[in-house]
Amino acid sequence: MGEKKIYTIFLASPSDLQSERDIVERVIFDINTVLRSQNIVLELIRWERDSFPSIGEDAQAVINRQIGKQYNIFIGIFGSRFGTPTSRGGSGTEEEFMEAYHRYNLYPGQIEVLLYFKDTNVRLSSIDIEQLVKIQNFQKLVTQMGVYYSEFKTKEEFYRKLHKHLVAALESLKNYSLTSNQSYFDPSRKLTKAEDNVYRIAQHDFKINPGTPQWADYLHITPIKKTIQTISFNYYSEEPYYRIGIKFLEPEGRLFGDGSIQSSDRNRVLHLGQNSSDEPIFITSYINGVRESIDNRIIENISKESYINVKIVISLENLITVFINDKNYYQSIILATIRKNAYLLVWGDGLPINVSVKHIEVMT
Repeated sequence: MGEKKIYTIFLASPSDLQSERDIVERVIFDINTVLRSQNIVLELIRWERDSFPSIGEDAQAVINRQIGKQYNIFIGIFGSRFGTPTSRGGSGTEEEFMEAYHRYNLYPGQIEVLLYFKDTNVRLSSIDIEQLVKIQNFQKLVTQMGVYYSEFKTKEEFYRKLHKHLVAALESLKNYSLTSNQSYFDPSRKLTKAEDNVYRIAQHDFKINPGTPQWADYLHITPIKKTIQTISFNYYSEEPYYRIGIKFLEPEGRLFGDGSIQSSDRNRVLHLGQNSSDEPIFITSYINGVRESIDNRIIENISKESYINVKIVISLENLITVFINDKNYYQSIILATIRKNAYLLVWGDGLPINVSVKHIEVMT
């Protein structure tokens, strides 16, 4: 008999979903019954069983430290409650999801993230409006982040869906371990401090999105709510007209305004662009939806035939500097409250657009 292969699963949810948490346990038990002959075992981590009393910044920090990042599959469930806020997130469950999402982008193919929302039938008098709004906002946020989630109404439906999805996630992980040139993710391996503070995406191709203002395509590049120190990326486009930039906004800020990239809440948009193939590339800044009182700054002596490097550096004093191919083209002060949430956007104002971006890196 060969060596036993263990896949670890972390379960995250607010406190109102005890029955659903028990269903997860049952699903894993049933799948393990089948996998036993393949020498594969699924192990479930539940905070109420796998953590112990200790001291930390708060209870969630204690759980984070004890549970760590030692899992291959993340299962997150939300019902009628969003959960209790922490100093690092809107709730402990949101914080745990963001950590999983962060690792998914750091190590594509080596972790699977399953997210579920329960369509609850509760009496109107028992609805907590504040919690409901937080859940709805979170659904919008994860959708913008490119997350496909599943919904269910009954316990039976949740069992069927989770069973199917968990088997598919396991097959995905197994296939990755067989085909990847990288070694399989070791559950005992811990991220280094440097890795823990750096969020990377190897490449992302942006195209027109007719369903958004100015037909913008976008990518959330700060899933972990930590203060941004640097953002860097390389981009290339053959389009005669395009815009590409970063929007910094508050945690509950608006990604889009009314029919526009710009919104009147607290935010900063820094973007590069060109109006035609014959015209130079320029950089523009908007503060709270209003164009900054500077002319478009022309990016001089730059080749359009290769990838262009953009690096944004923010100091401890909130001084923001933009470098294009290592040359300083912009400097200003940014609000501290918008340094933890940022999106990379590309748009063409209704024109066809195709922009390739690679080596995206955010350091916190």
